[in-house]
Amino acid sequence: MLQRYRAVEVDGRWCLLEPQFELDVVESLLALAVEREWPFDAVPVAAAVAELAETFDEISVRGPSV
Repeated sequence: MLQRYRAVEVDGRWCLLEPQFELDVVESLLALAVEREWPFDAVPVAAAVAELAETFDEISVRGPSV
């Protein structure tokens, strides 16, 4: 069920991201991937987290860990 709802784990607790917030994160990741010419199936996660750190927290960028 956690996978179905794309839950994320934060400090041992499971949370759901608001749909609009999740969309904002995905749009930012896509724009960054296009800008940096990263292949969509191999985005360097650490670099993406670092690039988006001012706008989004790490757990939001990394996505569900289920």
